[in-house]
Amino acid sequence: MPISVEESTRVRSTSLVRFKACDYSVPSVYGHQEVLVKGYVHQVVIVCQGKEIVRYPRSYEKEDLVYNPLHYIERFHKYVSKEDRSKRTGHGPPVAKRP
Repeated sequence: MPISVEESTRVRSTSLVRFKACDYSVPSVYGHQEVLVKGYVHQVVIVCQGKEIVRYPRSYEKEDLVYNPLHYIERFHKYVSKEDRSKRTGHGPPVAKRP
């Protein structure tokens, strides 16, 4: 399959990679890393350190967001774990009490 476009870019803190005015998600463990985006006519392949990390159908709709919700699970678990720790230590946000 011939590559139509190949670009190097960096994964943003939101675990998104911008390619041709569209955002594509990658697993959160790849945040801030350099990746290679290979744009084919019908799909987009994102590669990190020579390893394919995700493949999507290509979107030509400007400002489209193409994502997999599972890419954010690890980030969600870290957030929940942090909230849980703060509740156990008493260093969490103040909680309103009923009169």
